[in-house]
Amino acid sequence: MRKRIYLLMLFNSLMFLAAYAQSPPSIDENWQLNTTMSDEFNSTSLDNSKWDILYCIAGECYGEGAMHYQHVILDGNYLKLKTDYINYELWAAGIRGDRAEYSYGYFEIRVKLPGYYNNGEPCGKGFFPAFWLAYSEKNNDCWNVLDEIDILEPTGLQYSDARTNVFGWHDELGDCTREKVDTFYHNNLPVLFEGFHKFAVEWLPETIVYYFDDEPIYSSFNDGTVPNHPMQVFIDQQLGGGAWINRNTPLPQYMTVDYFRYYQLKLDCSNDATITSNTQLNDFNFKVKRNITVGNNTSNISLLTGDKVTFRATNTVTLKGTFTVPKGSELHIIPTECY
Repeated sequence: MRKRIYLLMLFNSLMFLAAYAQSPPSIDENWQLNTTMSDEFNSTSLDNSKWDILYCIAGECYGEGAMHYQHVILDGNYLKLKTDYINYELWAAGIRGDRAEYSYGYFEIRVKLPGYYNNGEPCGKGFFPAFWLAYSEKNNDCWNVLDEIDILEPTGLQYSDARTNVFGWHDELGDCTREKVDTFYHNNLPVLFEGFHKFAVEWLPETIVYYFDDEPIYSSFNDGTVPNHPMQVFIDQQLGGGAWINRNTPLPQYMTVDYFRYYQLKLDCSNDATITSNTQLNDFNFKVKRNITVGNNTSNISLLTGDKVTFRATNTVTLKGTFTVPKGSELHIIPTECY
């Protein structure tokens, strides 16, 4: 059960406060990029220490197939997952993290999806782009997918307008079965093949927060259905999913990935922190603390216009004295469980 954080505010001036907020790494210094488990794809060959190649034909993606390496392209700047014909059959491809070692954290890709204009209307019919996490294990001679978190996964039908994403997560049922907890639609997005966009999830114990272009779009807290197994990462360009690619679809098409980034929280949950001056605030090493106290009865501490500061603690955050957050700045205080 998630602990409730107690926010004690003893101050004279506070212009903006967001408690129980969500903050992506772009504005939350408590996150730290795990560079060894991320990939910028700034190479001309896939890092085989991180990824396996998947082949995709007439539906979802399957195991590794050497003849389809031509559908996984690295040009020194991007990973391009190609959809095109091979011997009159339509093929696509994907990549899969070769180990289930990804646990709680923030998972993000920046990607441009396939698609085209059909009579002036954006179209993605038949394309099934996906960015997701999953854990499987063999049980009674079948592969039981215990958990799954879908971050980007509109089917070929749902993506027909090239402006819709679908996300959600699966809960383990056992006996080689599972159920999707819910399916959430993110509609009326910008045309997703015209430019790059970020799709991300914050996954913590009993917590799920989905993001699009750094903005939270859905959150669930204290939810016992949130997966808790380590996961593999999948980035793939599937096909079909309730709608097939039209013969007139211009090919080849690409799911173009700029990067995959995996962030983890910096945890220091057994220690407290005290900040009594602007200098200490500016030099503060942001980590998840047990208790955080900002100010004292005589202090005068202020954020600068445009500052975005996030405090994460397991128990209490206390603001004392004069603490000012001027217009145009943000203060986020987030209860965070250690793990």
